[in-house]
Amino acid sequence: MLPNEVWTGLFLKYRKCFEKSTEACDSLHFACILSMLGTLIGRRAWYFYGKPLFPNFFVVLVGETAKTKKTTAMRYALDFLENFVGRRGQNGIRILPGVSTSEGLLKALGGFTPGIEEEREGLRLLLAIEEFAILLRKARQESTSTLPPYLTFLYDTPSRAELPTKKSPLMVSNPYLNLLAGTTPDWLESSVKEEEVMGGFLNRFIFITGKPKGSIPVPQKPDPALQSEILSFLQELDQELKPHEYRLSRTAEKFWIEFYKKWNKEVRPGILPALLERIPEYALKTAMIYAVLKKRSVIGDDDVQKGVLFARFAEQSAWEIFAAFSLSFWGKTEAKILQLLEEQNPRTRSEIHQKISGRVSADVLERIIKGLISSDRIEQYRGKDRRLWLRKIGEEPYVKNLPKSVGK
Repeated sequence: MLPNEVWTGLFLKYRKCFEKSTEACDSLHFACILSMLGTLIGRRAWYFYGKPLFPNFFVVLVGETAKTKKTTAMRYALDFLENFVGRRGQNGIRILPGVSTSEGLLKALGGFTPGIEEEREGLRLLLAIEEFAILLRKARQESTSTLPPYLTFLYDTPSRAELPTKKSPLMVSNPYLNLLAGTTPDWLESSVKEEEVMGGFLNRFIFITGKPKGSIPVPQKPDPALQSEILSFLQELDQELKPHEYRLSRTAEKFWIEFYKKWNKEVRPGILPALLERIPEYALKTAMIYAVLKKRSVIGDDDVQKGVLFARFAEQSAWEIFAAFSLSFWGKTEAKILQLLEEQNPRTRSEIHQKISGRVSADVLERIIKGLISSDRIEQYRGKDRRLWLRKIGEEPYVKNLPKSVGK
């Protein structure tokens, strides 16, 4: 369950506004609010995290059909945003109900007029897709195969995006993309392919689940007073917000360092290490949104704590959804590494890579080895020859082929 501590300020007002209107899970509402606020704030707030980190979110709501009411939660948030900006991109914001190609996505980001394709300043775009699996399957069609890598590229909020077309290149300055989608666990498992996990596409997303709420036999209309109050606050925020680089307060930085060190040491099975790489990013994005809502100039320790609580919940959701996924590629590569170490224990990392050459990239091999080390199945050390060695834990070294120069 999403911790109650995250429900403060605007988030709490939003939840109360709809609590008697729908059985949609509160955690799904929360994720939808983040998408809405991340879209509204745009590039006017950022935190330096190796590069400027903006509060854009790629969110997928995951739940059984009719039980969690994920589509209802999405539609409430989208209706709210549409009431704020209209349907045609007023205030520099646009909602796009689906996409099939990279070209179509970039045209929407730039708000291009048909026939006029000069460089445009990017809109704040929210891509809303009711069935995420359909996007995955469309993206694999031969004519649209560039869509996943382009979404991956746009998640990182580049300063410029361009795409060649038959006439002339489409160019957009400062594109800004949020994505909100829904799916069921079965659809997701049947649609996800190994290359999307290992290639860095899916780890741009957070997957949010939720517990079904109690039944509401006679739904009531959303609270009009709260709706008006939230809308007025968003309008005021949009008018007053100026571009600002955020930093962590001293106490917030201390809390963040403690969290990050602990998170980085934790052991995660299977494909989860690859999927959860950006959980810390989402913690900071969420913390930044809390700071923006409070009209602070720095991110406070209470903002970071709430951001971490949400990120931990997102991690827990991913465990529930993906821990049982059986991606043959990952498992086969793990088995091959262990087999090589059974044949000769230890081996150098470079030798392991040579033996698996053609099967896996260096980056993917690094992730798989890290997972095996984290689960205490193998260990890595540097020998006296300065090379990196891998040894299967629980077995004596194969002394016959062990160079004399090797040592821990």
